[in-house]
Amino acid sequence: MFFNMRIDGFLVVDYDGTECADLDAAVEEARASARDLIGEHIKSNDPSVLLNSFEITDEPGVILTTKKFTEGLREEFKRAIRYCRRLH
Repeated sequence: MFFNMRIDGFLVVDYDGTECADLDAAVEEARASARDLIGEHIKSNDPSVLLNSFEITDEPGVILTTKKFTEGLREEFKRAIRYCRRLH
């Protein structure tokens, strides 16, 4: 799979690609990468990264799905809240 990024309206092409078992695995890979990128940008007070997205494509370049960087964060926050509640 290839993880092209839409950043500030520009396409950044992934020429190398990453081996993924299936599309679900590729989506999870994109979410993990997005979390890392968001963390880096938030530390530097740059929230613009929240507007970016991944275009997951196959080798010929057909877009299989598009995922916003923020997609999946709601579930991460819910898990974090549940974890914190268990600690108290």
